[in-house]
Amino acid sequence: MRIVGVVVLSVSDDVAEIKRLWTEPEVRGRGVGSALLDAALHDAAALGVAQVRLSVWDWRGGPMRLYESRGFERVPSWDDRERLVCMVRPV
Repeated sequence: MRIVGVVVLSVSDDVAEIKRLWTEPEVRGRGVGSALLDAALHDAAALGVAQVRLSVWDWRGGPMRLYESRGFERVPSWDDRERLVCMVRPV
């Protein structure tokens, strides 16, 4: 067995935040990131949170398309780093 990706979900009150979602470059485009994101969303729902949030650099087109395909929408930033896009979706 070989680990090819990771997702980190942090929960506080009724909000879950995806802190990391990463896959090995050689497996990108094969659904690994999608599966990890879906698992994190499933876990967030099971924990009873109302919302999931995340941040992503604006130059990360692939991940942004993935997040948007799962219902994430851009919101005003909670982080002052330039070019960081903040996104949320209800559970």
